[in-house]
Amino acid sequence: MKQKTFVLGTMLLVAFCAGMATAGESSVELGQKLFNDPKLGNGTSGKSCNSCHAGGQGMEKAGKRADLGVMINQCIVGPLKGQKIDGSSVEMRSLKMYIESLAK
Repeated sequence: MKQKTFVLGTMLLVAFCAGMATAGESSVELGQKLFNDPKLGNGTSGKSCNSCHAGGQGMEKAGKRADLGVMINQCIVGPLKGQKIDGSSVEMRSLKMYIESLAK
C-alpha cells in the first residue's frame, strides 16, 4: 500500500511540475520552442509550425497582423491536427512574441 501511495504521489508531483513549466512567463525563447514542437495544441500530424515555415521564413510580416492568434490557431487545428490554444495563455503570448521577433 505504501508503494502505491508513493507512486501516486510521485505521479502527481510530476504532473504538477509539468504544469508549472508552462505556467511561467511568456518569452521569445518559449515561443521558438513551441514553434518547433509537433505536439503543440496536442497535434497529431507529426508536424510543427516549423514544418511549413522553416526558421520562421516568410513570416516576417505576420507579427504585425491583428488576427495573429486566429492564424496560429488555424494552423494548429489544420496542418498540426491539434486543438486551439487559449488566446491569453503563456503559450499563445510566447508564440506571438516569437513571430513578432522575426520582423527584426
